[in-house]
Amino acid sequence: MSLKRVTNAIEVMPSQPMQKCDLDLGAKVVDEATKYAQSLDFKPHRDARQALKVLGDANPQNCTETVPLGGEVGQEREGRRGT
Repeated sequence: MSLKRVTNAIEVMPSQPMQKCDLDLGAKVVDEATKYAQSLDFKPHRDARQALKVLGDANPQNCTETVPLGGEVGQEREGRRGT
């Protein structure tokens, strides 16, 4: 996946404005979202693995920030957790 394709995909996403972040946090967001999707019996989006490649040496385990998942404010839904 090219950087241009990632940028284009991000630009068409509804929701919040983009914010700068540490690459480890970016990798953690992708990793946690993938795990959360799997916990709901969804297949990870085909671009998730490619997104991690774009992030290079970023390591989601180096990030101590919590990534909110499920619902508008990251609340647990139906007793399921994304981590």
